[in-house]
Amino acid sequence: MVGLANNKEGIGFIVERVKRYLEELNVVELKNLLNSLSLEEIEEVLAALPPDERGLVFRILPKDKAEKLFTRLSEYAQNNIISKMRNIAKIFEDLPLSQVADIIDELPPSLAVSLLKGIPKEERKSVIKILGYEEGTAGRLITPYFIKVNINDTVGKALRKVRENASEIDNLSYLYVVNEEGKFIGVVELKDLLTNSPKRRIKNLVKPFPYVFAKEDQEVAVRKMLEEDVIELPVVDSEMKLIGVIPSDELLEVAEEEASEDIEMLGGISRSEEYSYFYSDLKERLVSRLPWLVVLLLAALSSATIISIYKESLERAIILAAFIPMILGTGGNTASQVVALVVRGLATGEVTKENAITILKEELKTIFSLAVLLGTLGFFISFFESNLAIISLIVSLSIFSVVIAANLVAFIFPFILKRIGIDPAVASGPLVTTIIDSLGLLIFFNVANLVLTYFNF
Repeated sequence: MVGLANNKEGIGFIVERVKRYLEELNVVELKNLLNSLSLEEIEEVLAALPPDERGLVFRILPKDKAEKLFTRLSEYAQNNIISKMRNIAKIFEDLPLSQVADIIDELPPSLAVSLLKGIPKEERKSVIKILGYEEGTAGRLITPYFIKVNINDTVGKALRKVRENASEIDNLSYLYVVNEEGKFIGVVELKDLLTNSPKRRIKNLVKPFPYVFAKEDQEVAVRKMLEEDVIELPVVDSEMKLIGVIPSDELLEVAEEEASEDIEMLGGISRSEEYSYFYSDLKERLVSRLPWLVVLLLAALSSATIISIYKESLERAIILAAFIPMILGTGGNTASQVVALVVRGLATGEVTKENAITILKEELKTIFSLAVLLGTLGFFISFFESNLAIISLIVSLSIFSVVIAANLVAFIFPFILKRIGIDPAVASGPLVTTIIDSLGLLIFFNVANLVLTYFNF
């Protein structure tokens, strides 16, 4: 593609493709095309596009490329881009400020500053405050649209604040109470204001209310919202000063994103924050899936190694090979259930290191019962297939041992991952299954050796 900048017919062809992609809303192909062009070529393309389309094309450019290009443009071209971006920014009026902050954070610094100038002063202050918190923290979700009252205010004064600000606020169930220093105390419900004397003090009506620190993970905020069954969550700084409120729709969106991420990890898929299946190209899809598959392929070699080491045992009773999938599958399936329960428990806070031993004791009862039942069932199935009691005994003892060992690994592994700073959801996928396959083979062949040797088979 390089060199087309000097070819007017070539640039014209590129411009037509850009227009077509814009018309079709084909973001993936437009992004790929822009990535393949040099800065000089993009500059010529922008110059040839209608003014209304320049801002949108500029928004799709990668952040580093957009910054370099913006500094190359003339002052007139820069102002043109900014004006069109501000037209696009009119949608900000209908977006939560946390999403506005995310959009601005993706823009080149020079353009982000210019775009911020086009936002009303009070909203601009709020966006800048949100941008001060790290991605993924509760502070990134706050909205400034809530009513704050002093603990010493009267009901009448609080109701005046409600009337003055009601048009800007979606939810008026709660008013947030602070002391003279601005520290969060609790909430007062609107219904209590309406049913009490205007002269009564807020301090007589305030109730405790859950809150979250601005620097805490967004998952903590989601968990508190679900546990406390609230529709909003106040956010405080390290000094307990109230800085904003997280509405429930923001928290539910985070919960949906986290659930999607965990489900993808179940299948060994890793993705960036911007990854979307429908707007990703082949390279992005390969990058999201291939790394784990390569790791698992290499890990699976251990199973082949174990089989080769114990091939003599297998040759003594070749029919045992027919039961390997059943034994490994049973161990893997029961372990997947345990992993799912533990990972979900860790995510929701139901499972902690404090109650892990108690939960393990209860789980051991279930695991042992399942091992006995599945082992017994395996005995009869294998006897029906082989008509050999010794083979059935090996299969039965193997299933019993593999189920117990596999489930213990599945219970402990997520805790190990969390301890070393890896998302426990990774354990929910093929990684545990691969580990359990190798462990199951070791158990199976050792049980077979012991039983065959004992009975001189």
